[in-house]
Amino acid sequence: MQSFVALDVETANPNFASICAVGAARFDDGAVVDQLYQLVDPRDVFGAQHVRIHGIQATDVIGQPVFREIAPELETFVNGSVVVHHGHFDRNAITQASQRWKLPPPRWDWLDSAQTARRAWPQFAQRDYNLVNVCRTIGYEFQHHNALEDAKAAGEVVLAASRRLGVESLAALAQACDHTPVLTRPPEWQRGLWPEHDQRLRGQVVVFASDVEPARRERMIESIRLHGAEVLGKLSKRVTLLVVSDQALRTNRASARSSQHRRAEQWIRDGHQIRIVAETTLALELKGRR
Repeated sequence: MQSFVALDVETANPNFASICAVGAARFDDGAVVDQLYQLVDPRDVFGAQHVRIHGIQATDVIGQPVFREIAPELETFVNGSVVVHHGHFDRNAITQASQRWKLPPPRWDWLDSAQTARRAWPQFAQRDYNLVNVCRTIGYEFQHHNALEDAKAAGEVVLAASRRLGVESLAALAQACDHTPVLTRPPEWQRGLWPEHDQRLRGQVVVFASDVEPARRERMIESIRLHGAEVLGKLSKRVTLLVVSDQALRTNRASARSSQHRRAEQWIRDGHQIRIVAETTLALELKGRR
């Protein structure tokens, strides 16, 4: 198996750009040969739910670099390699953090280890292909929600999937899984041209909760699709972004939230990577105001 870099990030809150930790591991001939771990000051608030998940608090990042300062080191570490990630979260976080800090998103080839797992093991074809479940199947133990540990785990998933499918290269693995590595930066950016719709939601799967007004939902769907996302009609574990009403995020009463909202919160507690965002917040993000 050729050399590749596995990467994972943690965020301070539901905003993908609020990266507070980055972990990366270089694999060569089936083994980790180099690794990188860095706490990051997101210059953003730390949500209580996210702190419970990864244990990183605002006090832990005092004096740590911001994403703009670590981006060159990360680019050097990747050095043109394919970047392995598990699910859409990490790729979207790197893209949105780059945009926030006015950096060109890195031109990396991304290979999703979740997609390789879905093809390699029949039980993960439609559901339950989160990193913990897949690693339990391959017998790999790790500390979940530590960025470096999760990065190594994603790399091990790719190695295990390649062995199971009987392939020896990343290209052959991608072909066997009907998975084309994704280029974060479209060709237009090479010429210094920003397209009207910057694909900031590329790779995301979006669902609207039932408490979002139908007229409001319909107005937003077209914009969401133009920014590269897939919109579904009902919640499933393919979903990476749940849009809820503004009121739903203002109240502490669980009974005031939709069933989809409550279910997504439970999935987050179980380790599933899904972001819950208020409709007005998402509208502002699509307009580039956040």
